[in-house]
Amino acid sequence: MSQDKSNAGQKLFSVEHLEQQTWVGFYPEARKDAALAAEILTELERDEDFRRRHRGLYLCCQRSIRIQEYRDMRQQRIGAALRRLFAVLFVAWPAAAVEVARRTRNLAVDCLPETSQATTDHRVRRLMESDAFSQADRSFRDRAREAADRSDDQMPTVAMGDRPTPIRPTAAS
Repeated sequence: MSQDKSNAGQKLFSVEHLEQQTWVGFYPEARKDAALAAEILTELERDEDFRRRHRGLYLCCQRSIRIQEYRDMRQQRIGAALRRLFAVLFVAWPAAAVEVARRTRNLAVDCLPETSQATTDHRVRRLMESDAFSQADRSFRDRAREAADRSDDQMPTVAMGDRPTPIRPTAAS
């Protein structure tokens, strides 16, 4: 009977020892994995005796969760900063460039050399008086007149035998 008690005691001791080793094995894992730390923390908070025996593991899990929260907040700040940076680079600056172009358009036009109306009129008159232009103008008007005459000849007669009066181009003054 005493042997049975000692075997049971040894089994109980070995189970408790294995259980203790398992809990001790959670220390490095809880430092690395915040999800596992949250689960262990939940288990430790359920049993006051467990939490007293594994106070270091409890504190390690709390620290791991806090570090993960800080990491998440830092990543959110970095993400927000990147979004602002890209908004400035790809939205605000191009929009500002377009606005500057709109506002300076008149300035660019004002920087062009001015053309006076008198100079333009003088050039047009000189062009119209040149031999090449007057000859081309005469040729064009002659062809237009001939085309009008031909179209008058081919026009069908209107009722009552009246022909409409053809419109002849007038010579340029």
